[in-house]
Amino acid sequence: MDKQEIDNALQMNFTGSRVGLYREAADLLPVVVRPPASERQDANHLNNVLVWSQSQQHYIPLSNVVSGFNLEWEDPLILRRSQSRADGDDRSQPASAAIPR
Repeated sequence: MDKQEIDNALQMNFTGSRVGLYREAADLLPVVVRPPASERQDANHLNNVLVWSQSQQHYIPLSNVVSGFNLEWEDPLILRRSQSRADGDDRSQPASAAIPR
């Protein structure tokens, strides 16, 4: 099992996978397959995500592939002042300087 197979399973579970296009008049609309909203929005469902194993040719629960999960919530809003990140103690440091190289 490789990282790409796990990435595909997580993407399919949370955002869905595009499986085709539907033409309605002049518009092309994406056809997306994904689980019900109740399963996509529940972080506790993460253990039950099924990952396709190319080598074994069947689905395996994600809990059998990874040793554990560490869920951390963070504020999705990034405040900026004069094109610099405006959070933490040092508000004068530009965002590019905060990224280690």
